[in-house]
Amino acid sequence: MNSKRVNLILALVMLIILSNQQVHADFVFGIPKNCGPTVNTAYGEHGASVSMDGLTLYFSDGGPFPSRPNTSGGADIWVTTREKLDSPWVMSEGIGAPINSPHIDATPCISPDGLSLYFVSDRPGGFGAEDIYVSTRSGLNSPWEDPINLGAGVNSSSLELFPSISPDGLIVYFCSFRSGNGDIFVATRTSVNEQFHTAENVGPIVNTLGTEENCPYVLNDGCTLFFSFHGDLFMSRRFNGEDPWGDPVNLRWPVNTNGGESGTSLTADGTRLFFHGSHVGTGYGNTDLWEAEVIHVVDFNSDGIVNAADVCIMVDNWGTDNPLCDIGPTPFGDGVVDVQDLIVLAEHLFEETTPAE
Repeated sequence: MNSKRVNLILALVMLIILSNQQVHADFVFGIPKNCGPTVNTAYGEHGASVSMDGLTLYFSDGGPFPSRPNTSGGADIWVTTREKLDSPWVMSEGIGAPINSPHIDATPCISPDGLSLYFVSDRPGGFGAEDIYVSTRSGLNSPWEDPINLGAGVNSSSLELFPSISPDGLIVYFCSFRSGNGDIFVATRTSVNEQFHTAENVGPIVNTLGTEENCPYVLNDGCTLFFSFHGDLFMSRRFNGEDPWGDPVNLRWPVNTNGGESGTSLTADGTRLFFHGSHVGTGYGNTDLWEAEVIHVVDFNSDGIVNAADVCIMVDNWGTDNPLCDIGPTPFGDGVVDVQDLIVLAEHLFEETTPAE
């Protein structure tokens, strides 16, 4: 960062007036890109889970009707990598035993540290049709250990799907059909060495009566929840972990189409969104994996350049919940216009943009 930007930040920090209000940040999506033939096949892929750096991708094949050739069972978990964010993915490979088995193993969720993999399986010894399991490893290049069932606090005699784990491993969100239709539930524990407490429904703001909410994914801040509903992706926010979830917002086009989209996962900085869907039939199979950029809106007055005028707009909205200026630390914001947003704006100063029409 050059000295001009540093001096600007130091000057504006003197103007900080904090407040605690909930907000949705302004952001736009780039046109989703298919993850390509090294990931997607005619058999269908779903349940993407991307590493925090965006360079490793875990997912399920389309089993059991049909699954890829040479799978271990009804469905398997696969993994692929890439060198850089804009590099192509290498040919995906089955993750292998002990995670993949002669049974259904699907909808993976990799922990932020990359050392725990949560997934769904119908292997014997579970509580219901499909349960959530976790496998751990001691290092990124170490083998995976035998999977462990998350227990009766999470799993039921019904069907559990699509786990999403918090960075500390103490909170897991998932979909369960124990309430009749699919609803999103959350379970907590006080230590990673303990069992999860009995899961609770996240409530009527997110879940609706008689319809299915599925595929939850929570950002590392614990305050941004993505989920699927009627074939579209939605987002709900809250200011902190104790607040109720806010009214869900449809992510709209170009992410949502009439092709049915679901199964969200994002990189740590929130700038790369992964999901699955047919996306109006433009992929390789029934469902493919897609990647879309999430772009900060930093040209607040849409004059084609990020400059002092935009800085003044941010200063005028300091400490408020104006979504126009709540652009950090991720494009989804954090509920207040403050130094986190100023840092993002400073990174884009003097860039030319495409003026809004």
